[in-house]
Amino acid sequence: MLHHLKAIAVDLDGVLLRDTFSPILQQLVANYGGEYSRELEARLFSCNQQLAAVALAETLGLPLPPEQIIADYFACRDVYLAEHDGGLLPGAAAFIDRLRRLDVRLICYGGLQEAQIDAVFAGCLPVFERYVCTNAFRPGVTQIVQQVLQLPADRVLFIDDVNRVAVAARQLGCAFIGITGDHPHPWQAEAMAQTGVRYRFDSVAAITEPLLMQIDADPRACFQPVAPGGQRLAG
Repeated sequence: MLHHLKAIAVDLDGVLLRDTFSPILQQLVANYGGEYSRELEARLFSCNQQLAAVALAETLGLPLPPEQIIADYFACRDVYLAEHDGGLLPGAAAFIDRLRRLDVRLICYGGLQEAQIDAVFAGCLPVFERYVCTNAFRPGVTQIVQQVLQLPADRVLFIDDVNRVAVAARQLGCAFIGITGDHPHPWQAEAMAQTGVRYRFDSVAAITEPLLMQIDADPRACFQPVAPGGQRLAG
């Protein structure tokens, strides 16, 4: 039983569902003859589609309008999903069942429209109060806390695979758990370490009820102190 936390907000792609954004983005960059890099990933992850397309064009020097890049991305997505499983990650179903038994509000969110979510997840949606498409207000932490949940920030736990969300959660005062095991590069995990994220796991299977109770008792412990330059301090 949780006492302090009143809501848990869980990202889908790369947390509950297999990461499709990273490999599709890498293929799109390759199609344009560009190089996928840490810097590019940091600019594009958890970013509004229009702004991400502009950033991609700027980084790769593409003479293409954002609408064309977005269309190219979804064309790549269609090809990728025809050949790859975008469904639930191992351990995700059991984790969702653990969440269901908690006396807290549950929100799931992501950058896609609800109709674009992998059909395998349809059976899990009723467990959550609602799905929130965050494309219009990425990364979406403030909007989910203040507009959707209407709760104090320290009463909300976010579970996500992107450091941009971790930074926003820390700034607002939310609890946070990072899931980084489904990414082909370690860059998000490394960035989360620099942000001071204490709880970083390969899978939601590691998020046990005792861990949630520990976070419930001290949500501020989700982040460790960091030096001005971004390096985590000892302790």
